[in-house]
Amino acid sequence: MKQLLLPLFLVASIAAPAAFGSTLAITSFTNSSSAGHSNYDVAGYQFNTSSAIDITSLGMWVSGESLADSHNIGVYTLGGVLQFSGSVASGATGDTDGFTWVDLTGSHVLAAGDWFIGVQYNAGSADKMFDGSGSINMASGLTFLNAQVYYSGSAINFSDPSVGTGIFTEGLPRDSFIGPNFKFDAVPEPGTWVMLVGGLVAITLRRRLV
Repeated sequence: MKQLLLPLFLVASIAAPAAFGSTLAITSFTNSSSAGHSNYDVAGYQFNTSSAIDITSLGMWVSGESLADSHNIGVYTLGGVLQFSGSVASGATGDTDGFTWVDLTGSHVLAAGDWFIGVQYNAGSADKMFDGSGSINMASGLTFLNAQVYYSGSAINFSDPSVGTGIFTEGLPRDSFIGPNFKFDAVPEPGTWVMLVGGLVAITLRRRLV
């Protein structure tokens, strides 16, 4: 029985990868300038993932030495339905890539397809985003699609930004609005788990027969 517990423990460990070492979604970008917020915004971009991914951290670009305000960061369907979110606090500073991060607990899996990620900004916020034409590089398996922003003259419902607001979407090659970022782990295909478990069980049975 002790020989059987070891492979099962290994399966449980592999099935729950840690955020440490997760892949950075936006690896580099260039834009013409940073931009402020005359409206209340949930601003970011649409992206495509070619396979299922597990989001481990949500990030926000820090335009100054530190964030002037706290901000919500959310991942949505293209129709504005919130899937999950996190918050970064005022005073947070950027890492070497210029982003500050909030780690997510548990599983936050996105199926293959198109999604929207946005940061919530108050009107007049000193925390800016990058806005302009340039180039953007995302990790393998991810594709930048369009800039997108929900905006309003009054505070936006972060959980459902499409209610009572306008929506503005820019086409390529404008890579705005670069405010949010995320880190992710790949989600193995079901067949991979079957082969892995089957292999471990076979090893266990072989050891028991020896």
